[in-house]
Formats: sequence, structure tokens, C-alpha cells
Amino acid sequence: MPVTNPPAQARALYDARRTRMPIAPFTDADPSLGMADGYAVQEELIALLLADGDRVIGHKVGLTSKPMQKMVGVDSPDYGPVLASTVYRDGDTIPLDRFIQPKIEAEIVFVLGRRLQGPGVTVTEAHGAIAGAVAAMEIVDSRIEGWRIKLADTVADLASNGAMAISSRIVPLDGLDARLIGMTLTRKWRADRHRRRRRGARRPGGRRRLARQRARQERCRTRTRPPNHDRRAARRRADDCR
Repeated sequence: MPVTNPPAQARALYDARRTRMPIAPFTDADPSLGMADGYAVQEELIALLLADGDRVIGHKVGLTSKPMQKMVGVDSPDYGPVLASTVYRDGDTIPLDRFIQPKIEAEIVFVLGRRLQGPGVTVTEAHGAIAGAVAAMEIVDSRIEGWRIKLADTVADLASNGAMAISSRIVPLDGLDARLIGMTLTRKWRADRHRRRRRGARRPGGRRRLARQRARQERCRTRTRPPNHDRRAARRRADDCR
């Protein structure tokens, strides 16, 4: 298909969502496709899904860190819609057969207490509109075969939207620094991954603190164990590695 045909590309993604059959990346045919091209396809795809009766109830944001933006050659985050049909609550059963190649990610969701209307919304106004935060698990999925995605592909594909399981507990942000909110992902009560918003690393001295923590962790992994009779050294080692 012509690479400059957003309606046809949106229809291909729409059919892939319906049949669960992935398609080749658009960037295979034209590697020069960028973020703007992806959004043109995304807009057409949203129109098709809304025509089926779905609703946009929020948005997901990606590429929020400067290192990730630099890696893909952009200077701003990307985004995609959160559809009502993809949101699950506590206790819901999520059917796996609705996905093609799902992956799971721990996420923090901000719930708006009032509507924000742009353009010109400031950070202060956006923060004031937040009612609180909830823990969530995002199931990302790709209609692009083998997850061989580039920026234009994932933006066109609703930012690789799959589904979202959201906690019912809303935590107010009053008195909290949202940049330091952390999350622990566990499986069968075993911590598999600790996720912390890296915005804290951009605070003064934040990167130095992270570097010191990594260095201490490395010392704890590689340091030889002291002799059994050297109990003071053992205690110092234990304190340092906490």
C-alpha cells in the first residue's frame, strides 16, 4: 500500500486488531516515516474504533525520559488513547485471546478530578487537576509482527495499547512528590522488578546518588566474605549492603 495513505494503514491496523493477525511494520516500506506520520494513522484508527462504539477515557504517555527521547531522535513524549473497552478493574478476568503478543508493565495512573482543555495548559494547572494516583498493570500489545516497531509504527498502533488493569484505590497526591513515587512488581509474592519513576534522577545530585547506589550494590556483589572470626568486618559489610 502507499506509505502516505493513513486511512489504508489505519484499516490494516484495525483489521489486525480484529483478526489477531499482525502486519509488517510500515517503516519497512518507508524508513523515513516519523512521529507526525504515526499520528496521522493513529487519528484515522481512533475514528474507526469510535465508530464501533468505543470511547476514549484517557491517554497513555511514553518516552517520558530524556535518554529515551534521545535514543529515538525526538524531543517530546509520545502518546496514545486509553479506550474504555481495554480497561479492567480489581477482580476482573482478562482474556488472553484478545491479544497478539502481550507484555506486562507496572504503571502509575493519574486520575483527573476535572477536565483539562488546551492549548496552553501549564504544568501547574495539570498538577492541580489531578485527583490522585492509582497503581495499574498495563498489558502492551503490538499489531506489528515480532514487535519490530519503530517510532512511527508504535505511534500509529495507539502507542502499542493493549489493556489496563487499574486498582480501585486512589491515593491523593497532597504532600507527596510525584517524582519519587515507586512501584514494586511481584509474581507469586516474589519481587521480580522494582520500578521507580526516574524523574527523581533529574533533581540536583540525583544522578550522583543513583551512581553511588549502583557502586555500592556492585561492591556488595563482588566483595569477598570476611573470615568467620572477623565479626566486626562482617557487621560493617552487612550495614554497607543494606
